[in-house]
Amino acid sequence: MGLLSGDTLGPLAVALLIFLLLLDLMHRRSRWAPRYPPGPTPLPVLGNLLQVDFEDPRPSFNQLRRRFGNVFSLQQVWTPVVVLNGLAAVREALVYRSQDTADRPPPAV
Repeated sequence: MGLLSGDTLGPLAVALLIFLLLLDLMHRRSRWAPRYPPGPTPLPVLGNLLQVDFEDPRPSFNQLRRRFGNVFSLQQVWTPVVVLNGLAAVREALVYRSQDTADRPPPAV
């Protein structure tokens, strides 16, 4: 009987998985919350991948816009994404608040 026998391996794997999910949650919450607009709560590891239909994202974004407003954030795996809906939101972000968005990497559209 060793430490990693068949009887102890299952509970040990479950405990390790729970620990890693909690660690991921704490890491995201400390980085994410104060810097980004409101948005849906991301799932551990996946983020908001299951909430957006990537073949036609417009209906998903419209549903999220009704819930969170014209500016909201998503988390695609570990990458934060800010979504701007409408000309007024885009103009405010790129013209009136250009200092806040000036040194961002180019969008991957």
